[in-house]
Amino acid sequence: MGVPDDAAIDELRRGVYLDNRRTAEADVTRGTTVKTGKVPTTKLVLTLHEGRNRQVREMCQRVGHPVRQLQRVRYGSLTLRGLPVGAWRDLVPEEDREEKPGGEQQSGSEKQLGQVHDVAVAA
Repeated sequence: MGVPDDAAIDELRRGVYLDNRRTAEADVTRGTTVKTGKVPTTKLVLTLHEGRNRQVREMCQRVGHPVRQLQRVRYGSLTLRGLPVGAWRDLVPEEDREEKPGGEQQSGSEKQLGQVHDVAVAA
């Protein structure tokens, strides 16, 4: 345990095995560490190039740093910028026609903000 070391960050970057498959490489940036109480918390920013169910949580757990808080801040060109906490908005037609990262066409019902994640991990 402890603050994610370079080896844990490198493993997240290279991809970890989940369900007998290695995840795609991810961009990982280590942010600040806050020492409140007994367990320090470190902010990580992960940019994924694929999106499996619970992928960020499972990747961090696999390298020994469970997620304490997760916020998806971007999916493709869609961001949370200008959107108040707890609010939502409908997509405009141009956004609804955009492709998923990875080239697949995505229906309006599948749209969600994701892919770039701010993660606070327990140390």
